[in-house]
Amino acid sequence: MSSPFSNPLVFGFHVGTLWDTRIRISPLTLFILFWMGQALGWQIGFIAFAVLLLITLCHEFFHVFAARLTGGDSDEVILWPLGGLAMCRTAPTFQSEFLTPAAGPIFHLLACLILVGPLHASAGFTWHPIYFPDVDLANRPIEALGLIAFTLNWKLLLLNLLPVFPLDGSGMVLAAARQRWESVVARGVSLIVSAVAHVILATIALNIEATAGRSLLLLCYILLPITILEYIKMQAAAMMGYEVYDSESPLDEDEDEGHARPPRPVGFFERWRLERERKRQEREEQERITAELQLDLLLDKVHREGMNSLTEAEKRFLKKTSARYRGTKPS
Repeated sequence: MSSPFSNPLVFGFHVGTLWDTRIRISPLTLFILFWMGQALGWQIGFIAFAVLLLITLCHEFFHVFAARLTGGDSDEVILWPLGGLAMCRTAPTFQSEFLTPAAGPIFHLLACLILVGPLHASAGFTWHPIYFPDVDLANRPIEALGLIAFTLNWKLLLLNLLPVFPLDGSGMVLAAARQRWESVVARGVSLIVSAVAHVILATIALNIEATAGRSLLLLCYILLPITILEYIKMQAAAMMGYEVYDSESPLDEDEDEGHARPPRPVGFFERWRLERERKRQEREEQERITAELQLDLLLDKVHREGMNSLTEAEKRFLKKTSARYRGTKPS
């Protein structure tokens, strides 16, 4: 594997392992702490930063679990300035390719649904996608923590639903595009959608209130170069005759040549699908055997007693079964 220092975006210090998944944290996350401290005040900013790290870790492990449940795998999570990266290898099914990126927004949606009930009547509660609420940490610490958690989950839910690379929304667009086009074309389509989304977001940013607009423009300035770099990487790979490595995390590092990945475990949904298919085949085989036995009995009856000895139901069955063997529809 290439040196972790070769890509600063995915470099991070190993801080532990959970559920057979290595956890790394990028030193660049300190920029988020600094920004939150400047914007919210150091006390609230530090607490919000800690809550953000916990939320991000849960978000990424939802990706990990979704990948494993649908037949894929994941063995590493990286916390970095734009949130996190779960190094997921999805199974080659729409279910796995779509649900793995969708799992992150699903976590935020569940968290918001849990928190909105007790918090919606709070004075600082807001649905605003950009602004941070005023919280009274000194006098109402529990409510303040709840508001911070809800606000971060709400913002991250909206953010990750954007079809902008490398956010989860782009991964869902890619999974849908693969249902219509081959992998390379589908990735190109997802990047085009991402570029269009950038233009729309920038247009909105220029036509809304200044503070919110600057925040939205900053998001575009951060994510647009990543989209452009991914497009360049895809074009370079195509020119060299390679296919871009497909992963839920587009910034995944290359593996050493000659080291094959271990077989992917079969996920819960895949096992359920295979079991249904097995039972269907068994049922059809049993129906076929029963039909053949009944057909033999009817043919024997016709041989002994003639066609007129059959009842109307037996004649219909004989006609239907004969048509099935001939590969035609009964008239």
